[in-house]
Amino acid sequence: MESITNNYNNLSTLQAAVFPSGTTIVTWTATDASGNFDLSKYSKGIYFIQILKESKLLRGKIMLE
Repeated sequence: MESITNNYNNLSTLQAAVFPSGTTIVTWTATDASGNFDLSKYSKGIYFIQILKESKLLRGKIMLE
């Protein structure tokens, strides 16, 4: 394989990527030395939840894969 990139940050990794709340579809493109390529898509979901605990509103996020 010559290269692999994604359409979210145009890099070969999503390490340290920050996703917005909701669902994001990431498309990966793999290309070989002859210019042949293939695509793969997956969705990443980030959802915010609110928890009422001891009269304090706490905000957190849950990652769903």
